[in-house]
Amino acid sequence: MNVIPFLKMTLSQKRYKGGFFFGTAITNDEIESLDFRYFRTADGGFSPTRSGFRIGHDALENFRKLVNQVDLPIEPFSIWVHQHRKLVAQYRDDEYGQAVDFRYYITTTKYTGWEKRGIRLSLTDFENLKETFKSM
Repeated sequence: MNVIPFLKMTLSQKRYKGGFFFGTAITNDEIESLDFRYFRTADGGFSPTRSGFRIGHDALENFRKLVNQVDLPIEPFSIWVHQHRKLVAQYRDDEYGQAVDFRYYITTTKYTGWEKRGIRLSLTDFENLKETFKSM
């Protein structure tokens, strides 16, 4: 297995100062998954956080459709669905500003709803992500 970085971005939100948003491809002979994650800088290195998401090989085409979508707002868009969990991207316009939120939604007997895990990208950051992904 190889991990190939293809994106390193500073995010524009204050809460993400002091780190970078990385995109990596996890490969064997082909891309198995893409991981998009915010890393904090600490002690001269990087420490991963829960802020981010992973897209498996079977959902790459759905992600490609999302980044090629021209119009905003984005209706809630399921990037992938597995058993009791799914990754949803949706446009948000609230007191925190305009953004695209990538968040996990879970359905179990004990809890149904949004998980904390995921990340909210400002529209500028989302456009930068789209441009990088399109050039791959």
